[in-house]
Amino acid sequence: MPRTKIFYLITGLCIGGAEKLLLALATRLDRSRFEPGVGTLVGGNLLEAFEREGIRVHNFAMRHKADVGVVFRLRRALLAERPDVVHTHLLHADLLGRLVAWWCRVPAIVSTFHMLEGPRHRWIVKSADRWTSRVNHALVAVSEEVKQGIARVEGID
Repeated sequence: MPRTKIFYLITGLCIGGAEKLLLALATRLDRSRFEPGVGTLVGGNLLEAFEREGIRVHNFAMRHKADVGVVFRLRRALLAERPDVVHTHLLHADLLGRLVAWWCRVPAIVSTFHMLEGPRHRWIVKSADRWTSRVNHALVAVSEEVKQGIARVEGID
């Protein structure tokens, strides 16, 4: 039976709550059933921790917020990896990852909300977040408080 390929995309891999959660999640998957891969938009000091666990890491080396080259680097990686699921973490990875995964026709797109990030409240970001979240197959909140906050901010059940 083929393993399910999951490609996790996160904004950065500097030590923090979301990054530690992703490390725990990716390293604790049943490798007989799942094949994890990780992408990071800006790199970070946890790259080696994933690699030590035998998880492929793609560093897309995003230089600034308007670095459109990262879209094409991510697209190339997704087309090469051919994941069954793209699972995004944190705002920039959510916005870019959803769109590029949809463009690459990834069968399932999931985003995890770790907190009620301040930038998600600005109208342009809120609009982009709402628009891109339409391609998601699932939204996950790390806590009940985050779930209630996202439901309130996004106007969803």
